[in-house]
Amino acid sequence: MDGGIHLIDADGTRAATWAFEGLISHCNRKHARACYVPSIRQGPPFECQYGGRIEMCEGTDFFLFLRAISTGIVYYDPALKLESATSAGPALKRRSQFRVRHQALAGLYRKAEQEML
Repeated sequence: MDGGIHLIDADGTRAATWAFEGLISHCNRKHARACYVPSIRQGPPFECQYGGRIEMCEGTDFFLFLRAISTGIVYYDPALKLESATSAGPALKRRSQFRVRHQALAGLYRKAEQEML
């Protein structure tokens, strides 16, 4: 339980760490029951279009998450977020996330069902 997922650069330096304890807590709190709504973003001007189906998922398991990382289904997506862009003191914040393609969501849950709206 003291372990974690580590991002290591080419020189072997640890650039980031996600502790298992925090990941498990997040996984159980945020993803235990989830509804995913696929969308398509087009533009500019940017507009979102939503389809007529949703995916209801429940029963997430941290071991499913670890397996998905090891097989490449879940991947690291580094990003920056600019806050207060129009102010005198804008700030860049890291907003790195793990991502999964919508088609692979079911592999992260014990139960996943598509429903038409």
